[in-house]
Amino acid sequence: MKAVILSCNTGGGHNAAAQAVRQAMTLRGHEALVLDYLALAGPKVSRAVGGGYVGLVQHSPKAFGAVYALGRKVSGMVDRSPIYYANSAMAKYLREYFSEHPVDIILTTHLYAAETLTWMRRHGEALPPTIAIATDYTCIPFWGETDCDFCVIPHEDLTDEFVSKGVPREKIYPLGIPVAPEYSVPLDKQEARKALGLDPGKTIYLIVGGSMGAGNLGRLTSDVARLTSEEAELLVICGSNEQMRSRLTARFRRENRIHVWGRSDRMRELLAACDVLFTKPGGLTSTEAVAARIPLVHTDPIPGCETANRDFFVERGLSITGRTIRAQARAGKLLATDAGAREEMLRAQCAVLHTDAAQSICLLAEKCLGEKK
Repeated sequence: MKAVILSCNTGGGHNAAAQAVRQAMTLRGHEALVLDYLALAGPKVSRAVGGGYVGLVQHSPKAFGAVYALGRKVSGMVDRSPIYYANSAMAKYLREYFSEHPVDIILTTHLYAAETLTWMRRHGEALPPTIAIATDYTCIPFWGETDCDFCVIPHEDLTDEFVSKGVPREKIYPLGIPVAPEYSVPLDKQEARKALGLDPGKTIYLIVGGSMGAGNLGRLTSDVARLTSEEAELLVICGSNEQMRSRLTARFRRENRIHVWGRSDRMRELLAACDVLFTKPGGLTSTEAVAARIPLVHTDPIPGCETANRDFFVERGLSITGRTIRAQARAGKLLATDAGAREEMLRAQCAVLHTDAAQSICLLAEKCLGEKK
């Protein structure tokens, strides 16, 4: 099987999910490529769209929330949204790509590509089977107007929501959000700490702002530090937010137990090393934490789909949160010091979420093409 997985640089989750599917397909002997589909129109287009999204989220999260809320409202009022027509402009680039690089199946982890594929099919263009993969625990605006052959959603409890937004029930497969296979392979905590240069005998709190370094990481780090003793170390991951990394590095330069990092490709080791994870409720990072069996505190979400992600997790006991940053810090200390609370959360995570989605999506693709491996 030859597959292409279309993604987009609007945050890291879509790309990470796409790479997880690629890895699963490669392990089963297939040929799979992850493609930033906006880059087909030129690197400037990809940078403009991705950079615009990241900038809005980092600097004006409330404005992003307002745009998201407007999108939900418009999504319920029209059959074809402005997003649909805007993404139709990418059809010529995909057409040219598939002409030069034919594939057996197309997968996408992003709404934009799903909209383009829908436009192409509705205009009579021949396409191989298509699989759209939702990476948030809700049906985001305009997802219901896409029309791929299969729609993979994070959980069966979300089926009715996706149906209500326009996705045909028979196309829905509640297989989960794909995470890299290695997240489900246990790593030794002490070995991970040694590899990362962390004290093997201390409690480790991992504070993550997602790939964009969003949220009030400084305030959260200060509150966690105040609530914990010298027997704890804090590791703060700022992602691509270099301004945040520089600011926090200067702010905590005298705190030897606080370590500030920028981008990191060692998230699997970081999760294995920590005792508690603080993270905004991105769909991908939250699912990675569950796959790695890490106690989870959800910090303030970027308004929109992350609010729904947090609610999904908290309502099912998969994470805890707090109304304020101080309350979130206290929640983290509770998980670090209360073995019963930790075990209860880990049992719920194991019982509720699907962490083998990448493999399941690969099997779905094989079944679709009538292949057996």
